Amino acid sequence: MGRRQEHLSAGARAVVVAREGAAGGLSLRIDACHHLDLAVEGDRVRAVAQVGALRSVLGEAPVAAGQDVVLEIRTAPGEGHFSSTALASDLLLAGVVGPDGGFTELGRLDGRYVSTEVAGGMTGRLAGVWCSAGALLVRSFTYTGADDSAAIDEDRSA
Repeated sequence: MGRRQEHLSAGARAVVVAREGAAGGLSLRIDACHHLDLAVEGDRVRAVAQVGALRSVLGEAPVAAGQDVVLEIRTAPGEGHFSSTALASDLLLAGVVGPDGGFTELGRLDGRYVSTEVAGGMTGRLAGVWCSAGALLVRSFTYTGADDSAAIDEDRSA
């Protein structure tokens, strides 16, 4: 299940429950070979980048089995301006949100690696939940987006 990214600044959040034998989580992807995942398996959550044949664990954190895990992938626009080639690619941030609402970053990736610039195609990014083994309980999935990053920051702090 997923939703297309439509904004310059966006965030996808999923609340999942890790179950014994389950593997799954939240992904921001352009295709099967270009994506940034937050993967919950057993008592760990990992930020994993897939760029072509290269798969890399960017960071990880422990999670309590049977408890809610709040996963979030954020996009932030690059610096520069639209009237020149100085516009940098966006930045993808993957992490977990604690009970106090604080974001703990587990990994970041240059947005070009999850874009049509590198992967080709024309459909754009899709944010969504996935499960590759067992049964992962998904309590919620939300997408927020705005073309003004300040609006997203206000939403996250509320």
